[in-house]
Amino acid sequence: MGEEIKIRPIHINDARDIHDMHRQDSIIQQTMALSSGRLKDIEDYIEGLTKEDDVFVAECNGHVRGIASLEERSGKLRYSGMCPSLLMKKYKEEGLARRFLSE
Repeated sequence: MGEEIKIRPIHINDARDIHDMHRQDSIIQQTMALSSGRLKDIEDYIEGLTKEDDVFVAECNGHVRGIASLEERSGKLRYSGMCPSLLMKKYKEEGLARRFLSE
């Protein structure tokens, strides 16, 4: 990959990068249901996470390039994961999904 990738827990300051990722053609083409696209919705999502929710980002050069999550739910979906759920095309092609799964 050449660039140093850091896998870390999500933070409210990541909202802008995640918002920008949602707007890329390569992401839109692979998304079954699009969010409203509002930055505020992403911020609300991050702020609504609990200590039981495991949501991580892949950071490269100070910017989020991917996001993966394992969020606690109830019933049969109690432990359902989306891993990784959103990756920029360049980083997907360079194996970032494997990094999420291995860390």
